[in-house]
Amino acid sequence: MKSFKGYLQEAPKWTESLSTMLFDLRASGIKDAMIPLSPSILKRIWPKAPRTTAFHLTDYAGIKKLKGLQGGKRSISSFFNITARAIDDGVATEGGYVIELLGDILVAAPDDISSQPDKTGRRWITLSTLLNPIDTNYGGDGIGGGAKLKGMENDISEMMIEIIMKYADDPGKSGMPNVNKSWIALGKEYKREGKILSQ
Repeated sequence: MKSFKGYLQEAPKWTESLSTMLFDLRASGIKDAMIPLSPSILKRIWPKAPRTTAFHLTDYAGIKKLKGLQGGKRSISSFFNITARAIDDGVATEGGYVIELLGDILVAAPDDISSQPDKTGRRWITLSTLLNPIDTNYGGDGIGGGAKLKGMENDISEMMIEIIMKYADDPGKSGMPNVNKSWIALGKEYKREGKILSQ
């Protein structure tokens, strides 16, 4: 049985270490690169964040945690509409409590953007979610940043190549010139050897 202190120290749902998130490119390669949901990045798409009311679904224990976040800069998943079943069953918690929030909207989409928190609480989305169109009727599953962030995919690819060339024990052996394979191999190499990337 988990102690009360164990519940207090429980990490947010679906968290991974930042290094795992950054080096796990999954099936779409660079399009699956993780991008932080931070004001500095999102201001490139939307210069002025709208301030509005949204709602957050939580359970009883989550209410106290939310109160502690008041006035801070941490991001919170929220919504404008949701099904009654989701309220009853919860999403990342037991659910049952809908909290009205007033704050700056970092990003909005007609559907869940599947943001994922790291262990510090910063939320991340894939590059494809950032760049893809919003219109879900025509196959868009993103937040519409593609037109304003032209070249970002190439910039990320070039950055990855620089890091691979600098830090991989043997860049040729790790799969170069395939950036995706080399990036994943570098992550595995550093995890296996317990190394840390530094300047």
